[in-house]
Amino acid sequence: MATPKIQIDNSQLLERMKRYQDVTGKEVGASMRRGARLLAVNLAYSVPPYGKDIQARKLGEKAVQNDILRVMRPMEKINLPFKSDTKSFKETVQEFVIENKRLRKRLLKVIKDFDIIAVSAISKNVKGFRLLNFIGTPDADLHKKVRNNYGRVRRGWKGRDVVFQSGSLENYIKQKQALVGFTKAAWASCAISVKADIQDALSGIPTWVKRHAASVPHNVMDGSDMLAPRITLTNKLPWADKALRKTDHEKAIRISREKFFKSLGTEIRYALKTAAAA
Repeated sequence: MATPKIQIDNSQLLERMKRYQDVTGKEVGASMRRGARLLAVNLAYSVPPYGKDIQARKLGEKAVQNDILRVMRPMEKINLPFKSDTKSFKETVQEFVIENKRLRKRLLKVIKDFDIIAVSAISKNVKGFRLLNFIGTPDADLHKKVRNNYGRVRRGWKGRDVVFQSGSLENYIKQKQALVGFTKAAWASCAISVKADIQDALSGIPTWVKRHAASVPHNVMDGSDMLAPRITLTNKLPWADKALRKTDHEKAIRISREKFFKSLGTEIRYALKTAAAA
């Protein structure tokens, strides 16, 4: 799997960087690091959940909740932060097991008694419940197994697992929702590690992304003092190349390059104006 590497490096920039050094007498490294930090921030905005406001975070949390509920559903109703069409097993029994009142009463009793063996045995003889698998707590390995390279549950997956300890599923969903922003945080970490000379390297990065910045794998190679200067930012998360769409990748680079190119031009003009006035 390819690891996303983003470089601020092209012939047009090289020409302007050389002119910047010739005119201002300064090394271009500091300006490059500021440009690289800006690129890292733009890349953080460009991976799911897209954006940086509270709505972006909520979209990510909702996707996590609904994906997990496609794999496992609770035995009894749980508290969810977002509306869901997924019914608990108990709600399904109450709503659909109507004609056979004796069966309905028996199932509801063993659910109340927390008797997973009895629920499983009875369900094997009930049409619509025969393929269900009753487990005590969430199966994290199954959740991981059914996800695609983008981290989402595969399209068409039909979950058959029912979690008996409903509260454990509620907690599992919360734990996974707390990871929203993790992919963004790897780029945010690059913004820190590039060591640009600005007061706040994470300016513009929301708190729900910053919380992960210290724990995500990333790398910054600063070659700004090379003959052909370059800074390479690497998001080392295994799925990072799938999370960054080509169009978003190109847009982030374009915006950062334009701003960096413009900032160099501004400093060049200022140096020339100052020299002329001297």
